[in-house]
Amino acid sequence: MGAGLVSDLTECLERFNRKERYWLIRNALGDPGAPMLLAPSFLKTLREKTKLEIPDDAWWAIDYHIDWLFGALQCFLRRDEKGAYHADLLTGSQEDFDFVVAYDRTLILIEAKATGPWRTVQCESKFERLDRLEKTLLKECGLTVKTLVLSPTPPPEKFAGMSECLGRAFSNWIELSMDGQREHFTVLKRLPGAVKPTEWQIDRVRNPGYKGQRSRMKAP
Repeated sequence: MGAGLVSDLTECLERFNRKERYWLIRNALGDPGAPMLLAPSFLKTLREKTKLEIPDDAWWAIDYHIDWLFGALQCFLRRDEKGAYHADLLTGSQEDFDFVVAYDRTLILIEAKATGPWRTVQCESKFERLDRLEKTLLKECGLTVKTLVLSPTPPPEKFAGMSECLGRAFSNWIELSMDGQREHFTVLKRLPGAVKPTEWQIDRVRNPGYKGQRSRMKAP
């Protein structure tokens, strides 16, 4: 590819963006080929939380794979199309960030939890990988990176083993609004003692992501 930086970060990110749900949303809620802008209220919240002047037409994507981010950064740096395998940065998995916003040389990565507790191996793994990227490729690219989390209730201030990157994201919490707060969900469950999965019942269960997230995340 030659030396030097590609001027457009969003172009590099877009090259890897093949998530079907993203394109479905674009087709369902917007006209083909026309930019779909983020809601003014959401942009206002992001600007207040990040202290950044995010443009109205900022690029965005959903469920963006971390491996794609690695590839996009390589394109941004105009690296060769082949290289050594970086086991600490690449996993060959579908591990992703729920929402990505980008413009100029700024990258905003957002993780959301609506119905489950924050303390999961998956969550920690994502931010540990991002931490390694921040110290290598993202630093080399000279990008401004912001990490945020969205959930109905605030995540914990800290817990054992939290990475520095995850800690910064937790400190940048945004409330995730849900219809009626969704304190409970209706689920389809197998009857107690049932042998066959067709023996079912409809039940109402408490949403573990509502109100109870903080208590579940206390450090031991």
